[in-house]
Amino acid sequence: MNPSKFHLSQRWVLPLSFLSLVILVSMLEYPILQYTHGVFVYSMDDAYIRMAIGKNLAFHGIWGLSPTDFVPASSSILYPLVLAVLYKVSGPYTAIPFILNLAAAIMLLVVIRNWLLRQELRPLSQLLILLAVVFLTPLPTMVCYGMEHTLQILFSFLFVYKFCEWNTVEVVPRGARRFLPWQVYLYALLLVATRYEGLFLVVIACIFVLFRHRLLPAISLGLLSLLPAVIFGIYSVQHGGYILPNSILLKSPLVPFNEDVAWKFFTTEIVNNLLYQPPSRGAVAAERLLIVLPLVYWLYRDGMRQNKLYKQILLMCLAACILHLLFANAIVYYRYEAYLLACCIPVIGVLIARYKKMLSPSEGVTARWVAIWTGIVLLFPILSRSWHGFLDNKFESLHQYEQDYQAAVFINKYYDHATVMIDDAGAVSYLSDAKKMDLIDGIGDMEVTKSKVESYARIEFTDFLITRGKPGIAIISERKYNPWLLRNWQKIASWQTRNRVALLGTELTFYAVDKTAGPQLKKNLQAFQPRLPSGVTVTYY
Repeated sequence: MNPSKFHLSQRWVLPLSFLSLVILVSMLEYPILQYTHGVFVYSMDDAYIRMAIGKNLAFHGIWGLSPTDFVPASSSILYPLVLAVLYKVSGPYTAIPFILNLAAAIMLLVVIRNWLLRQELRPLSQLLILLAVVFLTPLPTMVCYGMEHTLQILFSFLFVYKFCEWNTVEVVPRGARRFLPWQVYLYALLLVATRYEGLFLVVIACIFVLFRHRLLPAISLGLLSLLPAVIFGIYSVQHGGYILPNSILLKSPLVPFNEDVAWKFFTTEIVNNLLYQPPSRGAVAAERLLIVLPLVYWLYRDGMRQNKLYKQILLMCLAACILHLLFANAIVYYRYEAYLLACCIPVIGVLIARYKKMLSPSEGVTARWVAIWTGIVLLFPILSRSWHGFLDNKFESLHQYEQDYQAAVFINKYYDHATVMIDDAGAVSYLSDAKKMDLIDGIGDMEVTKSKVESYARIEFTDFLITRGKPGIAIISERKYNPWLLRNWQKIASWQTRNRVALLGTELTFYAVDKTAGPQLKKNLQAFQPRLPSGVTVTYY
């Protein structure tokens, strides 16, 4: 069939894009639910951190991982608040984040399709662009993560495209220079409240506005977008935290901030971050976009002379990629860069659809093959990234179910009101009210965070926290701990999981920090063992 003669009705565009999303999400979740016997699990412990904060906000009025202690453990301000409202209305059901993300993904497809309609694209072109957003973001994986990234993608698209439409208006009505459309302010506020990386896009927008000699709109946009972060920062400081959440402070390339760190960043890290990222899929899309976006700009420069909106969107996305690579410091998990792809794909698709061939017939066969090969080299890593995203979600979810989820259920059953040391505190915090000590990552413990930010994190300090906190038991990955810390603990048992996941250990070890708790811990583990999944091997010492 000749694609040029294929006609698709407008009414089928959205249903087909929805169907592709739902089918892929079902393909991701069905084998996981089969293995877990219907227990809904998320692939990342970070999802449970948001859920724990939302639950504690809804029922105890505390922003933290426990019902009693404030901890700014989430990189999102808005998402735990939304979960808290939903939990308050319906109860703390585990599937709520999944449903919320699926609704946000559907809304994203709707708003992208509405923008494509305004660009007067044919239905088939609209569908192909929407499918590219679904597959390349990849949107189904973002939904299954159960975190705030789908909302971030939605608000990023709304902000970038609405702002660029306003900023490319040639004739400005009298008085319009003072303020932007109210939708731009709203999207900016929601974007930064959803994830702090939204500030990258807002900063770029403010710079674009200043270039057009519009000082007041730039100032008003910057101040309003910062409002959620400022309010939460004040609240955090009043409760013993920092102005930024723990997760951002511990991942920031400039923390702790001093002359040496700043000098290293500006002399070495800038080049490394842009050109020499470690081999992982967490930065591959942003790095490829640094090449793809200028290439698209050059190929379709004649079309962008006719419509400056596309030029503005491309430039804004390119600047966002640069800032993301420099400051996001998120090279492992590719969910952090998904918003960049979702913003770039529609405008690139429109340029291709409206202006057709990248090379004219006069360029010759050799030039065409060179162009095809260049496209494969540039785009294959992004395709591979999406494919591995689907695969990784399954293995990460199974690992989560076999290890962290089982540990959370075990603590809920036997140590719900005790003090427990654990590495990944999200699932444990959501499923139990036990007091958690997070001494390695520090995201869920303010004292550990302060020791790392203020550069006095030493093994002796960790030992002091353990002595003072008096945890009865520890459920940890041994490879993360200095043997000196374990010298006086009694090793009771270990759970070995079969699902190996990058950066995650396959063994969870149980220690009696207080040796008098050893016999009861072993007895509890033996009683719990029949409930473990078949993929977990238990060893006693």
